[in-house]
Amino acid sequence: MKRRIHFILLISFVIGMTACNDETSSSRTLLFIGKPAKDNIIYYTHTDKKRKIDDIQTMFQNKKWKRNETFSTVGKTPDFVLSIDEDNKGLPTLYVTVYLHENGADALNLYGEYTALNKEEVEKLRGKMSAYYPKMILATV
Repeated sequence: MKRRIHFILLISFVIGMTACNDETSSSRTLLFIGKPAKDNIIYYTHTDKKRKIDDIQTMFQNKKWKRNETFSTVGKTPDFVLSIDEDNKGLPTLYVTVYLHENGADALNLYGEYTALNKEEVEKLRGKMSAYYPKMILATV
């Protein structure tokens, strides 16, 4: 009887330690889409749809980022903000502030680097985000 209790306790301990192990837990990646309101506070919605996250992350990773020397955000309100965050990581994997204009968009990342988006790339972003902020996306350009 004593051996059975020790065996059950040992098995319970092993199962408990395996369940609590950080390396076996799944990481959840979220895409946050933010829209500034009239009070200049950015309100976010989010999704965990892997395909949307991968498409947006790939789009911005393939862009050539350079130190911002010409684009000024003074007096401008961003049209939307994109942030890709992984659980238990410090900084976001991607954080981009986007300012739309008639020829595409200007984007600034978390490090103050700048890139431009053409109309086709803006259309792709619209398609990815239209379910979350349909009025914002259609009204901004």
